[in-house]
Amino acid sequence: MKLRFLFLLLTIIVVQAQAQNKYKHLYPGYYGNGSSPDPIGFRIGVNAGISRTDISRDLLVNPDVEDGYYDVYQPVVGLLAQYAFTSKFMVSSGLNFKPMAVDYKTNSDIESTVTNYKKNYIEVPILFNLTFRKGSYKPYPALYAGGSVSYLVNASMDYESITPDTNAEPYNENNQDITDSYNSIDFGPVIGISYYIPIQTSVQLMMDLKGYMGVPNINNLPEGYERPYTINTGATLSIALIWGR
Repeated sequence: MKLRFLFLLLTIIVVQAQAQNKYKHLYPGYYGNGSSPDPIGFRIGVNAGISRTDISRDLLVNPDVEDGYYDVYQPVVGLLAQYAFTSKFMVSSGLNFKPMAVDYKTNSDIESTVTNYKKNYIEVPILFNLTFRKGSYKPYPALYAGGSVSYLVNASMDYESITPDTNAEPYNENNQDITDSYNSIDFGPVIGISYYIPIQTSVQLMMDLKGYMGVPNINNLPEGYERPYTINTGATLSIALIWGR
């Protein structure tokens, strides 16, 4: 449902931008119908979207049950800052609240369980953008690559157990603190594509799709426990409102 709403919103934005471009000759100096020097300098903005979060599959270790890890969709929000050195190249960064989650599900003749592991990170990316800008006020795409560093704020676990063929109520344990089970720092490469739609002289909408893959092991289990090498992965679709050319 969240993805459908986001796609609908993106469709409305694109249709509005096309309408503005069609009728810009009626409004000189408006809808980006004016003159401007090359868009060099700072931009700031806010962004929000949906992230498909997952982990590597190294934890499928129980041979006695049918089990599996499943991706989970999480909301993401953040602030961004960009500096354009030329009309073709800029560097961007920001501060994002980035939840990462996964569901672990098991099925057996005795019971079925669902365990949700959720980790909340504060992320700081550093990205290098190549923009394909044909004019100061025309929509344009951009490709980017770089990396991000994330700090683990907290982690929690929700557990539900259902016994089939009985009238027993499901057993639940919610919001168990498991922060100490994970390393506090995560980092990895980021690649993505953006599409910018100028709305007015110094206001733009940005649609963005990016992927992330962590490098270090996220597990920080006590001595004596098996420590499989597991990494965070994710793909994020978002929109942003940006002030600046």
